[in-house]
Amino acid sequence: MLTFRVLVLWIHLLAVVIWIGGMFFNALIVMPALRKSLSSPKNFARSFENITRRFNTFSKEMIGVIVLTGIFNLINAGWGIQYDFSAHYLNLLFIKLFLVVIIILLQMIHSRVFVPKLIERLSQQNAANAPADLRKLRRRSFAITALTLLTAAVIILLGVMLGRG
Repeated sequence: MLTFRVLVLWIHLLAVVIWIGGMFFNALIVMPALRKSLSSPKNFARSFENITRRFNTFSKEMIGVIVLTGIFNLINAGWGIQYDFSAHYLNLLFIKLFLVVIIILLQMIHSRVFVPKLIERLSQQNAANAPADLRKLRRRSFAITALTLLTAAVIILLGVMLGRG
């Protein structure tokens, strides 16, 4: 039966899937395909900047939906048990919320520190071979992205565990 509680839960899950799925899609599909298809680093830099800007705006909206529906879901979960959550549930919830903050911080660091530096370096590129500092910056950016995606996977697992009680 479709109730308001179920609808809010589905909106929460949909926002999570869209946000996390968008991160995976950008990192594993869009950026590699874009890098291979564009002839010059300057074109890649321009496209990379546009995609990143749009995704950041979209991410903020999804995070807002996730926070609001998450609060409602937490209230809803406690309503039937007079907010007498088990210690196990509270520990999982704390870890999940901590990791959500970490993933948001990682995404901010990536988009506000690494992306502008990458765009600047790529815009200055003339040759097809990237200088050592650009390769180093790309590796660091990839490491942040990989850590973000790994954290996202753990958050999803914790969400499933919380849903089971």
